[in-house]
Amino acid sequence: EKDFIGLTPKDFFAHDLEYGQGIWTELFDKGKLHIDTDERRFDGSQMWVLGDYTNMYDSQGRITGQFGLQIDITERKKEEEEIQNKQLLLRTIIENIPDAIYTKDLDYRKTLCNSADLHNIGFKSESEVLGKDDFDLFPKEIAERFNADDKSVMQKGIPLINREEFFLDKNGQKQWLLTSKIPLQNQNGQVIGLVGIGRNITEQKK
Repeated sequence: EKDFIGLTPKDFFAHDLEYGQGIWTELFDKGKLHIDTDERRFDGSQMWVLGDYTNMYDSQGRITGQFGLQIDITERKKEEEEIQNKQLLLRTIIENIPDAIYTKDLDYRKTLCNSADLHNIGFKSESEVLGKDDFDLFPKEIAERFNADDKSVMQKGIPLINREEFFLDKNGQKQWLLTSKIPLQNQNGQVIGLVGIGRNITEQKK
């Protein structure tokens, strides 16, 4: 603690004085400040800081100093970045696989679909499909068939593998798929939805 007593913002932010002065100027003006940003330690290494600062006042309302609380969240940020990178990798793989891939929640609504799935059912953007169930996307008799399979997979927890089935796309064209549906489980083993994979075999059928 004695190494820090008497130091000024210029000492703390010697590596980036403009940034440090900006923080203290904003604090003087607003009275309170919350930051979530990267900074550098005295040894030059990078850290990520979550901080709350407030002005201190005397009985006349004059600023007498500042109070600050900083939490080093560098490790948490590294973990978040690692998760984001894994999600990006997974999404890249999903988008570049020629088979249709989608996920559904316990209400049988789509929560993810790739470009191949959109192409099969005749939509252009994921936003047109997410949150919708098969009854929103297909004729009733086809939706009932798909929904029955979904219920069986999620309720029994048993995958459905390589079933040949057909549907009518948005333009009314008959499409054939080789479909697999796998129950999606959380860390406790509870089924929270399903993953669907469909290979378009329309040309083979023709």
